[in-house]
Amino acid sequence: MKNKSKLKKIKEKKNTGTNVPAQWFYLCPQEITVRDIWTTVNDSDDLSLEIWEAAGVLEITLSDGKTIDFETAPLDLRDEYSNQFLAKHHTKSLFYVTIHQDSFSLVKPVMEHIAHGLQGMFCGDTDDFTPVIRFA
Repeated sequence: MKNKSKLKKIKEKKNTGTNVPAQWFYLCPQEITVRDIWTTVNDSDDLSLEIWEAAGVLEITLSDGKTIDFETAPLDLRDEYSNQFLAKHHTKSLFYVTIHQDSFSLVKPVMEHIAHGLQGMFCGDTDDFTPVIRFA
């Protein structure tokens, strides 16, 4: 009986969102800058935005005070598999994205809004580029 209880706790922990990566990529099939991302989310009252256009950096502060950080990245991930992934998804703009995993319930809707507004996708900075967030 104790083992079932332990398994249930493990499954519950997995569903909290803390098992998502902290590092992501944002791939966009059009040429965009952090200003375009800023414009896409600027109308939200519960977000605070800071942009450093010359550095290619955008910081989105969520209602819990945690941030989503975007940094412009080169279209070369330095290995053939990763670069083929970018090509397969017709990537013309790439950003490194850092999130706070414990705020994923607030982060995910922002990611979905950006993906919908700019027709791009987020993918984890993992060996198989998962998980993926795109607007369906």
